[in-house]
Amino acid sequence: MKPKFRVGIVGAVSSYSLHYGQTLWDMPGIELASLAYLGRDPKYIKHSLNLPWLAKYPKTLESYAETFKTQIYETVDHNGCK
Repeated sequence: MKPKFRVGIVGAVSSYSLHYGQTLWDMPGIELASLAYLGRDPKYIKHSLNLPWLAKYPKTLESYAETFKTQIYETVDHNGCK
């Protein structure tokens, strides 16, 4: 079996984070490895995603991690994610 190409998202600051996550999740051969939200207040993420056309997407970092089976980190450093 061919190994999956692992991708991480840096910066959960808008609905695009969810669109990217869903798109990567749906692509064969791709693994959504992690998301770093760069210290953005999780309440901001929840409130910014409270739009009708985003109803099918998770509204919290925890539910994002659960939905896409990925790790969530606050920051990214030069040695990897923390």
